[in-house]
Amino acid sequence: LARMRELGTAFAGLLYVGLAITKAGPRVVEFNARFGDPETEVVLPLLHTPLGQVLYAAATGSLAKVGRLDFDDRAAVCVVLAAKGYPGSPRKGGHISLPPETDRVHVIHAGTALDADGRLTANGGRVLVVVGIGDDLADARAAVYEHIARIDFPDGFCRHDIAARHDAGVDPDLGLLADGLARVRNQAQRNGCPVELTATVVGQHDRVGSGGRDLLGVLDGLNALDDEWT
Repeated sequence: LARMRELGTAFAGLLYVGLAITKAGPRVVEFNARFGDPETEVVLPLLHTPLGQVLYAAATGSLAKVGRLDFDDRAAVCVVLAAKGYPGSPRKGGHISLPPETDRVHVIHAGTALDADGRLTANGGRVLVVVGIGDDLADARAAVYEHIARIDFPDGFCRHDIAARHDAGVDPDLGLLADGLARVRNQAQRNGCPVELTATVVGQHDRVGSGGRDLLGVLDGLNALDDEWT
């Protein structure tokens, strides 16, 4: 970020950081100037700040005026339904019947199409993303899997361990992630780049998505780290 500013092309927009949590701490896998998938599906439903206003501010150079993003206090969990054969050769054309959505669960179409008879079918590898919102991760997870159980998709499958490893405290892996993101934030702020951090945590056996507030609370509780980010 500092080098881009030096070159006169300061970065403004979405910066998605893929991290691997190791015994030695977080390690950067990739940087992408885009929304992450399926991480975004659990962040945006909890965002109260109008996204359009944030994107417009980024595009017009007034992002610093937006202030801290406002997130819902609840939790969100998403589960991807994929077509059999994914990620190699996913089976296309399988019929899908969806139950009505609720105030706690909605379904995002990632790879669907209508056949000649107007029936919903699979048309890709990642076919559906089922997103649930609850008072906590356990509540959101239960809502997601209850809804999935009512979906008729014989050619589809999903993981059943999403958000399974969760407890009330801060997981050690989350602490490592928070430490790494705190370093990113502090370094960016020292270089005059206002940032707002949200994250999802990808574990060895589960994928837990949470809309930013818990992680930001951890970050705010850390002491300032003045050493250079490497």
